[in-house]
Amino acid sequence: MTRTSTKEEAAQAALAAYGIAPWTNQATDTATMQRRFEFSPSLRIYAVQYLSKIGLPDKSLTTANHASLAKAYTISAYAKAWRNRVNPNWSLLSGDDEDEAEADFSTTSEQRRPVQAPQGAPQGGQAASPAAAISAAATEDWLKTLYATIDRTTKALVDERFQSYEYQPTPAFKAQIAALAQSEAQKTLAAYHTPKRIEIYRPADNATVDLGLQHNKFETLLRLAALRLNIWVTGPAGAGKTTAAVNVAKALNLPFEGEGSLDADYKLMGHKDAMGQYVETAFFRRYTQGGVMLLDEVDSYSPSASLALNAALANGWCQFPHGRFDKHPDCIIIAGANTWGLGATNDYVGRNKMDAAFLDRFVKLPWPVDEDLEMAVATATGGPVGASWAYLVKNARRCAKAKGLKVVISPRATNQGIALLLADFTISEACEMTFLSGLSPEQSSELLRQIASQIDGLTRTIEHTKALAEQERQAELLEAEPAADDNDNDQDLSDYAREDQAERTLLDEIERRNADASAESFL
Repeated sequence: MTRTSTKEEAAQAALAAYGIAPWTNQATDTATMQRRFEFSPSLRIYAVQYLSKIGLPDKSLTTANHASLAKAYTISAYAKAWRNRVNPNWSLLSGDDEDEAEADFSTTSEQRRPVQAPQGAPQGGQAASPAAAISAAATEDWLKTLYATIDRTTKALVDERFQSYEYQPTPAFKAQIAALAQSEAQKTLAAYHTPKRIEIYRPADNATVDLGLQHNKFETLLRLAALRLNIWVTGPAGAGKTTAAVNVAKALNLPFEGEGSLDADYKLMGHKDAMGQYVETAFFRRYTQGGVMLLDEVDSYSPSASLALNAALANGWCQFPHGRFDKHPDCIIIAGANTWGLGATNDYVGRNKMDAAFLDRFVKLPWPVDEDLEMAVATATGGPVGASWAYLVKNARRCAKAKGLKVVISPRATNQGIALLLADFTISEACEMTFLSGLSPEQSSELLRQIASQIDGLTRTIEHTKALAEQERQAELLEAEPAADDNDNDQDLSDYAREDQAERTLLDEIERRNADASAESFL
């Protein structure tokens, strides 16, 4: 390479101090370095400086014992294994793989390779092949790791790259470069990790309705609704079932109403008051006038309430307290539930076992959490902080499920946490007030330990976001100062002009008087 890198400079400094180059892969050198560190701990600084340049965090290096530090300095495989354990994202965006291969002083240097995308995943500038066999889990993990790395890595990478240049840009200019790199990287990532956007054309009123980003099951739900079928939608809390029902009504240009948990049939069918007048319900209006009717939390309905619906759901007519009415052709009934109507579960203990005849009147649609949509909403709401928090919540959700913890971590935890973080609550407070609530101290500690790397990434993202905001504020102040100076200068010039004019007027008056005096003396 024609330009000396900061890593090479650190290696040369260590070689000059120890007489032993990094990564010789010789056990005798390891023993020698360990004895030197034990005899003079201050000598550790050169090894720490070099190893930090190849991706080992300073915190790990400064707390390591002499033996571990000596082995990492002299044995390349040991250092790489250490780095992969504590900083697995280094090779994704560091851009230093070739540099490291050149800087490897080992006589048997091993070629370094960047972390590879999953087999079949799209490569740069190429579209994914429809026939490519891609592991969904592997692709998702790879993309999420890359996304979480972008914000943490870019600023440090820009700083490092400029250290060896004679020209040193201003902090504001470097921040602009980092922001541009982040934006472009996230745009590329978004192409592989974006939920579906739905647009609906309605021939009846010749209108195109943009429903925006929707759940990955929404298109199926809309097709079932267009067939005027009774639809049972099952999904965890906060998965967006109610929102989806509202959007179905919007797409079909129909009115929407809903009823929550019901314990009596009259709350659905209505009743006659003391004057004999019928008191109608939301179900009566939508059943007879058309529209989308959401039976929310239907698996918590009492048996009398659910059985009262059997005839209405299957026969096309319903007997209300004031007479029999036919079902409107545009009546769409959607039942939202957390279970399949088979009774309580570990997570949803307040659910009833529903009558088999009632369940038989619905087509069933599973509605899981759409994590792509969750990430898109989080990013739009909270920017890089929102994306990092969403990534943290999703990992907490998976760890909790793997550990068998009795806790529901829904997308509501993502939305609520972003609101807390943007209001300057700490990460610890946001965790405690969202997905950790209800867990024992031991369970909370274990879950936090499992997501420690995501918490660290979120911390760095928040710090970086605040630093950028401060830089932008300082830049605005700097831009405003010249304008103020110009105003001051203009004021000064106008003051000088007035003073100059006054002086000239005074001089003119003195000259006039002198001339008059001379004329009088002459006469």
